[in-house]
Amino acid sequence: MDRRRSERFPMQATASLLVRNTEAERTFVPLALHDVSPSGAFFSTHNTPPVGAEGEVRIVMRCSAMQYLRGESRFAVRMGARVVRCTEEGFGVRFDPHYQAIEAA
Repeated sequence: MDRRRSERFPMQATASLLVRNTEAERTFVPLALHDVSPSGAFFSTHNTPPVGAEGEVRIVMRCSAMQYLRGESRFAVRMGARVVRCTEEGFGVRFDPHYQAIEAA
């Protein structure tokens, strides 16, 4: 049974997850985005954090409108996320409803 509330769309982009292990310890995980929806995403990786892990997702995208407006075609979206599912192919996260669009470095 598929419990997703939102339709997912295939999307390939560079991403990363900064997992908060403890208040002082964090783990950076580089990722490949597989698909995305308004409420979450699935990342292809064999290095999966545990279900329940919380952190910050950063997805870097290209956008021709950004090239026209700012002279740079890459931007990033940053948001809090919680790992809700792990498989052999990767893991799924649910996004925090608050996000921030930033310039990609």
